[in-house]
Amino acid sequence: MKRAMFAVAAIGIGLLSVAGSARAASTRVNDESSAALISKLQDADRSDRLNAESWSSDNASLDHYYDRKSEEVENVLKQLQNGRPVSPDTVSRALDNSGAQSF
Repeated sequence: MKRAMFAVAAIGIGLLSVAGSARAASTRVNDESSAALISKLQDADRSDRLNAESWSSDNASLDHYYDRKSEEVENVLKQLQNGRPVSPDTVSRALDNSGAQSF
């Protein structure tokens, strides 16, 4: 939940200067805010992978959830790094792990 709230704040700050334009967000990969966003996504990916590994024996469903979230984050990262458009909603969904509470 903390990460989701932080992600929303980071997205808002990172994309405020481009007025929410998905195209502008993807073409500004080299600016400071996009670099920070990419760093946040990489941290989220590592965190999701670690969470997936730590729940393997105790809760296979939660393990699977974090594996899927990591793949979702990786897809967003690849799109950003390749200069493809990524909407702020897509980034926000990728960073949102609130669904883990249902497991």
